[in-house]
Amino acid sequence: PTLGIQVDNMASPEWIFGIAAVGTFLERKYVLAAASRRFYAHLPASKQVKVANYMLELFNTTAILALSVWGGVFPLLADPDRLALAGADQAYRLAAAAQLAYFGLLTMYLTELAFDPELRLGVVMHHWISILLAVWGLWAVDILKRDHTVLRCFFAHALYITTEQNVFAEMLLYHRKA
Repeated sequence: PTLGIQVDNMASPEWIFGIAAVGTFLERKYVLAAASRRFYAHLPASKQVKVANYMLELFNTTAILALSVWGGVFPLLADPDRLALAGADQAYRLAAAAQLAYFGLLTMYLTELAFDPELRLGVVMHHWISILLAVWGLWAVDILKRDHTVLRCFFAHALYITTEQNVFAEMLLYHRKA
């Protein structure tokens, strides 16, 4: 391991994590907070925080799901033997999608935990369990030498997180009507 990163290597995990962390923070702190104030001005400030978090989850999970589709997650889940036959381009896309999904979900959940001091216990537990499973997944993938079965488990867990858009859309519509 090195202490620093190569400034010209934008594909490094450090750059991707930094961009995801700063981008998610800026998105939530400024863009979504402003949108919440604009479109949900009738709600008290504590509810606007929750609405901004619903927006964060709706937009980010959709982007992460799209990246997963681009990376080829579904063929891996349906037929793991296809991955062994994948070329370098497909392997690169899958690895890039995995990194982006991991960092995107991690920063999204941590940002949501940081911005809402009144988050329900069930949601807090859901986020922390998902974060712990994601960290375990990276560790397991490395220990088991990128075994296809572990990769499938890792991506199946990511799909559980990235397919909740209907919940957040429903919550946004509910608060819009209230």
